[in-house]
Amino acid sequence: MVKFEINGKNLTLDGWLQKKLDNVKFMMNKEWDVVFLIDGMEGSGKSTLSFACGWYISNGRITINNICEGTEDAARKLENLPDKSVLIIDEGSLMFSSKEVMRTEQRRLIKILKDRKSVV
Repeated sequence: MVKFEINGKNLTLDGWLQKKLDNVKFMMNKEWDVVFLIDGMEGSGKSTLSFACGWYISNGRITINNICEGTEDAARKLENLPDKSVLIIDEGSLMFSSKEVMRTEQRRLIKILKDRKSVV
């Protein structure tokens, strides 16, 4: 287990999750892109978990520049972050949008990620 603090909260990373995130680090060091999705009910701790995972993967070097809300912010940050960076896309800012807006935003994000892949 790994213990650390984020924004004044003491957190512990489970040993199983730590092993999985170590695999992510290994793949990133081999020049692979790694994407994972955290899903759950509102208020279940998805953002906290993503920040904890991002902190661990980045060896504690995660900043506000590694967190974005929505596709426009994601596109901007993808262009400026160096390779092997962590980018957390928090769709919480879109949670009051209609299902159609969410689908459109998800399609835009997928296109941005595909376009970025061809640039790298």
